[in-house]
Amino acid sequence: MYRETAGGAGVCVAMHDLMQVLQVEHSVLMELLQRVSLEPYLECGQEMLNETCLLFVVMQLLPEQLAEVSSAIKACVANGSDDEEDVTPTRTVIKLKSRRVDTEQGEIEITLPRHFSRQQFTKQYALREYDIGPQLQRDLASLEEFWSKPFCSARQGKPVASTTFAKRRERILCFLGFLVMYRCLEDRDQLTLLLYGEWRAFESYLCYLKEVRMLSAATISESLTAAVFVSKWLCREMDDPGRNFANAELVCRYRDWRNQQASMAIRERKDETWDELREQGRWLHWHEYCAATQRMKDKFESSQSPKALHDALLLAMFQALPARSGEVRLLEYMSEEDVRAAKGNHMTFRQFAEREKLNLLTKRDGKWTMFLSQYKTFRHQGVDVTEFDSQHLHVDLVRLLELWLLEHRPAVLVGAGVEQHRFVFITRGGKPFGESYFSEFLARLICKLTGQSVGANLLRSSFVSYFYSESNPSEEATSPAVRDSVAKAMRHSVREAERTYDRRTPLEKKRKGMEMISRANPLEARMNVH
Repeated sequence: MYRETAGGAGVCVAMHDLMQVLQVEHSVLMELLQRVSLEPYLECGQEMLNETCLLFVVMQLLPEQLAEVSSAIKACVANGSDDEEDVTPTRTVIKLKSRRVDTEQGEIEITLPRHFSRQQFTKQYALREYDIGPQLQRDLASLEEFWSKPFCSARQGKPVASTTFAKRRERILCFLGFLVMYRCLEDRDQLTLLLYGEWRAFESYLCYLKEVRMLSAATISESLTAAVFVSKWLCREMDDPGRNFANAELVCRYRDWRNQQASMAIRERKDETWDELREQGRWLHWHEYCAATQRMKDKFESSQSPKALHDALLLAMFQALPARSGEVRLLEYMSEEDVRAAKGNHMTFRQFAEREKLNLLTKRDGKWTMFLSQYKTFRHQGVDVTEFDSQHLHVDLVRLLELWLLEHRPAVLVGAGVEQHRFVFITRGGKPFGESYFSEFLARLICKLTGQSVGANLLRSSFVSYFYSESNPSEEATSPAVRDSVAKAMRHSVREAERTYDRRTPLEKKRKGMEMISRANPLEARMNVH
């Protein structure tokens, strides 16, 4: 068997055969070969040997040494069946050498879990703010400065918006929280962004996201984007990082993983049509959502409760304009007088929103208007301005807005005893929404009304699918100019709408084309003439 290992294919065959004979997983086999056979050859902190090297060394073993390896593996397998539910059944220790001159930590021992179970799922695992030690605080501050400064020679790219950094920071705290939850570090004071420099630790985290949390490729790719984000900062002092850090091995590794997951996510989105989402309890046709919004409005009219008003306004806002969740969550209300006093005469409303980095909701010359500077495509499109028509298109929305902002919301905040703030939509306790809770709140609200758990992203898909479908009575949907206008209103491109948000089935997408082809059949035309 070992003679076949001269090429890469032979190595794979040999490893596969050995796994089959001993009935062990690949990771277990590799670990035990390292531990039992190769310890004398490895110095502390040295890279682990690859499969080819391992099998070459195994071929050199004496019969008694090979018997020792075999017995150790079998013993591990026998013992492993009893520890199946252990949180960390098999671990390995890695020495992480500091890449920073100014740190006193030296080497950090990381103990990595190797296997996961769905039973280990926990709702919240991200590192808490109060667990962020001095070193990590300094690292995060340095990371923010690196990515936020208008000009930074080491960055090789444009600065990121504050909302983007906040999202990346959340992903970072999730990874560090994973290390704490699985007791990978001896001391929480060892938490530092240097831990991203050990890609095997992050690889273990990716397995956790997939096997325990069962996250989609799109969500995993976001975690990898944060890893690329941090790794560029780690490699900022390289002598020759190359164009876009092409010479930085760590950056390239994370970037390759990210690209793989992003490509997989695109395929998943394309494959997941509305009928499949419906089977999963995650789809509403647009007319169903509009009907649910009306029921919520009726509930407010009958009860006149502030809670019902808040929820009716929230649903009506997404009905008037199917936005991304963050665009609505971050909306802040300022009166027209307050805005004019704050901006002065030398600045427009739009410029004020950009300077203050606000998603601003206010009145301008008597018209309710949104000025968005915190949204996904801001870097390409600038501040997005949307006016709500109180006379024709948005009569109900404007009425609910004024009732909530000018009458009920101030009373709710006073009654809750919370510190005054400007956010339009608030929790039951009167506080601003966090990102994850807002998404959960919206999905739960819609589910209570419809039985379908649908978030903001799928609401956008629902509208786009309706707009492109035959059920849309307007023939204008086929016009490129109208499609472009709708895409601009939703702050994305026509290409993005068709690629990401159109959830019609392949048959629905082809139906109009098939009809056009049929009408263009010359034989049928000739028969009709005769």
